[in-house]
Amino acid sequence: MNTMNRIQIAFVLSGALLISRPITAFGLDIEAGPILNPANGHRYYVLSYGTWTEAEAQAVSMGGHLATINDGAENLFLVTHLEVGEPAFNRFFIGLVDPSLQGTYGWVSGEAINYYNWSPGEPNNVADETVGELVQSSGKWNNTHVNAGGRFAIVEVAGPIRVPEDVASIQTAIDASPHGSTILIGPGTYHECLTIDGKRLTLRGTSGAGLTIIDGDTNCRPLLVGPVGANGTSIEGLTFKNGYGDSGGGLRIDSTEARVSRCIFTQNYAEFVGGGVIGSATLVDCLFHHNTAVGPGGGLASYGPNTKLINCTFADNDALTVFFVSDDVYSGAGTIASQNSVFWSTWPTEGGFSYDHCILRASQEGSGYITSDPLLTATYCPAAGSPCIDAGEDDLHMNNGSGAVLDALNEGRYVRNSISDDLIDIGAMEFQSSPTAIPGDLNGDGLVNALDIQPFIDLLILP
Repeated sequence: MNTMNRIQIAFVLSGALLISRPITAFGLDIEAGPILNPANGHRYYVLSYGTWTEAEAQAVSMGGHLATINDGAENLFLVTHLEVGEPAFNRFFIGLVDPSLQGTYGWVSGEAINYYNWSPGEPNNVADETVGELVQSSGKWNNTHVNAGGRFAIVEVAGPIRVPEDVASIQTAIDASPHGSTILIGPGTYHECLTIDGKRLTLRGTSGAGLTIIDGDTNCRPLLVGPVGANGTSIEGLTFKNGYGDSGGGLRIDSTEARVSRCIFTQNYAEFVGGGVIGSATLVDCLFHHNTAVGPGGGLASYGPNTKLINCTFADNDALTVFFVSDDVYSGAGTIASQNSVFWSTWPTEGGFSYDHCILRASQEGSGYITSDPLLTATYCPAAGSPCIDAGEDDLHMNNGSGAVLDALNEGRYVRNSISDDLIDIGAMEFQSSPTAIPGDLNGDGLVNALDIQPFIDLLILP
């Protein structure tokens, strides 16, 4: 049995840690937090006065533990960011515990203890003092009794930062997240102009693109990713709309590569190229519609050698300048590998492309596509009888690492097996005989927005 397991068992059994009421009888107030630490991506909360045991129970219910302090930088961060009470007198329970009264402390989180910051003469284990506290005025640790009064408590929670539960804005979460972190974005419309600069992150809409929207309000680009250092950034389950930029009205990926999956790009505008997106990326299960560029690539413009389009749908996009014939996608360098995708604007593609199981509105060089009408609904899903249905290549989709389970509207994908004729469909959306309705989406376009007001009024006045 490892040391921390022994500590946790003793924590339950030791008489020194028993309190007069059950461990479940907690309900301390959150006095401050979340306090985000960019160095480790963790968030901290300050709980109101209570016992150490009550505070640890509440910390566990919040998905964490009382704070583990791993080095001097983290200790200083806490001392300088705990803005409650009177700093000259504040004491905070932390996750140190010594249930056997041997002077051998461990972290209740189970992490190894490699850093100590005891006050002179501490720990002294006087009067069954079995837990640790942080003294804000000195920045040092003391040991104290589990039931000592007048102590706040510091809760530490690791894992993805949640918007808006932990912080109100996506950019705040981006700024506070270290390289390699994941940010979970709840449903809602976020009016932000975001930048991921020099670090690899995952932005994930937890309820899918239909309910999670980043809106540029026609005066800014919703997201800029780059430069080098952001390579491998993943963007999942988000809608980018009403964006405006010089190139890449909805999303610009600068000097790096990214993966974009289950996203919708709509009503974005670029002064030059890439109305929806500019950059080098692997795009899987993405829908582009009603995006505009003055130059080429009304939906997407790529100048990198590694852009891939897998199960994407492009329709109703526009490149305004008559010299360019790429309303949907423009390849300015290299060859874009297009698989299981629909290009159905007036002039779909221009530049270097390879096609495999695709549908194009107009004939292009090469093979691997058909020009049959895809019969798309108002939400760009295949209608009954569409040539998209069961016409995709499953191996292409799965072998590119998409791990496809859901389409762009969070509907299920049907994947072939050895005894079934259910194949993946071509395009961003799978044919659904009984599609799942999005609450509030009264006009059936996959989004909840002002366009649903008139259908709502019509419902009210129906006899």
